[in-house]
Amino acid sequence: MIFKTFTYLYILRFAWSKVVEPNFALYHLIKNNGFHREFEWFLESTFIDEPTNNFSKCEYVLQIVIPTGMFVNPDEIADLNRKKMINAFLDGFVDIEAPEYEAKEHTIYIFLNGSKIRSTTVMLPFHLRYHRATFGGGDKH
Repeated sequence: MIFKTFTYLYILRFAWSKVVEPNFALYHLIKNNGFHREFEWFLESTFIDEPTNNFSKCEYVLQIVIPTGMFVNPDEIADLNRKKMINAFLDGFVDIEAPEYEAKEHTIYIFLNGSKIRSTTVMLPFHLRYHRATFGGGDKH
């Protein structure tokens, strides 16, 4: 199964005096099998140690657009936020019972502290939705 998500990295607060291009590597992995899976991102920056580039005082956000074939459970996100395991905001209503053909895409924003950005791992649980049945079984794609 192919997952089509879009992940963006934004710098929210600028803390340096000259214009520089931040250098980040963002690796994406999907863990587990079945309907209950986990995204894992590994984010690494090469500029954090340079004294002229004060990226550690910046805040960053990962924006992940979740398509209709999967969902992020709002209760899980609230629990992870409460336990301080993640700092995330889920934008859009998520019907966890809806099948893929009735669901709406939604977006999640994961906020990252710049002082921990040199190299960090972010994990996010997600779930797959049931798809419409096809004659003869299998996948319609």
